[in-house]
Amino acid sequence: MESQISLPVFLSPVEAAVHVGVSRRTIDRAIADGQLPAYRAGSRVVRIRVTDLEGWLRPIEAA
Repeated sequence: MESQISLPVFLSPVEAAVHVGVSRRTIDRAIADGQLPAYRAGSRVVRIRVTDLEGWLRPIEAA
């Protein structure tokens, strides 16, 4: 039987930045600008849904 590794549904801003290869500041700006949805758990913990993060990325159109 083959084991499967699955990503968590939510990532911290640092984990999200590593996942897509950008800085934490880029993630923070995208959240502040409303480009990337984020969720608060408690008063300080911020989490980003993996599907929202992947939807935030967009392909570069060829010229």
